[in-house]
Amino acid sequence: MKNVLLVLLLFAGIGAFGQNVDEILNHYFENTGGKDNWKKVKGVKSIGVMKMQGMEIPFEGYQSTNGEMLQEADFQGKKMIFLAFDGKVAWGVNFMTMKAEKKDNEMVENLKKQVKDVPSPFLDYKEKGYLVSLDGEKEIDGTPTYRVKLEKDSIKIDGKMIPSVEYYYFDKENYVPIMKESSIPVGPMAGQKAETYFGNYQEAGDLFMPYEMTSKMNGNVVQSMVMNKFEINPEFDTSVLKFPEEDAKSPEEKPVKMQGAGK
Repeated sequence: MKNVLLVLLLFAGIGAFGQNVDEILNHYFENTGGKDNWKKVKGVKSIGVMKMQGMEIPFEGYQSTNGEMLQEADFQGKKMIFLAFDGKVAWGVNFMTMKAEKKDNEMVENLKKQVKDVPSPFLDYKEKGYLVSLDGEKEIDGTPTYRVKLEKDSIKIDGKMIPSVEYYYFDKENYVPIMKESSIPVGPMAGQKAETYFGNYQEAGDLFMPYEMTSKMNGNVVQSMVMNKFEINPEFDTSVLKFPEEDAKSPEEKPVKMQGAGK
């Protein structure tokens, strides 16, 4: 009888645990515009300034639920496309040669999986095949938070599939993420933890989004981004995502501009 009671209590605890996670996410969506408005998002354009190594670099970004992606920065008046992806072909301008180069197939496959994260990885996470669980509580810079574990689709690195796991820390008062923790998958820093801090939540159309993001490693600031503007479902010229093929030129010879609703 004791064993039966123990099993029942365990299952009851698991049910309550899962319910708490969904309650946290429901509060999050409710406090940032409502699920209905989040589900209306088909694309997001961001305009801001990135600060790193003493430099301030204006940038523009775009992501859509169709898999389209653009990351573009302005270096001393010159446009530089770091990443353009039309859902099939990914490319960027090589900083050394100033020529457009295609990304490898492994990166393309990983980029395709990122489509699920637009506009939020937590939106309809079960349908996406993601796993979400409550992983305790913790204070972040004096703020009590819920630690939420997000397990996404595995990604391929050097031919090997590795888990893609992130931890989000939700402010207990406002139910918005104030920090994300993840492991760097590639490069000389592979395996080390990276922290991204979110702040200054403001209106972005019908939603509320963080206008400040700071990335840290080992307690040191690596880069920070200050958003000047978010555009929800902007007009977007997809031709800028097309690989320039034979006539690939450097950005100063062939400037590429994003076209958004607010321009």
